[in-house]
Amino acid sequence: MVDLVVVAISILLVVGLIQYFKKLWTAAPKWVWKVALPVLAVVVTLILSVLPPWLLAIALVVAVSQLFYETVVKFIERLRERLVK
Repeated sequence: MVDLVVVAISILLVVGLIQYFKKLWTAAPKWVWKVALPVLAVVVTLILSVLPPWLLAIALVVAVSQLFYETVVKFIERLRERLVK
């Protein structure tokens, strides 16, 4: 049986990790991220499937925090920069 909570956390965590790594390695070619996505998805899902629930909660908080920062906070910063000009 597929645990949909693990799948949802895995998706959020993988997207957050990819965004984080893209900031660290800005010169990476696009093919790196195309390869990294499925590899990270498998690895993260396998790891999360054996973790206790409290560690899953921590992983979820980290993933959502990263995505929130990348989408909402960065959007607000760009909007503020446009308005200040």
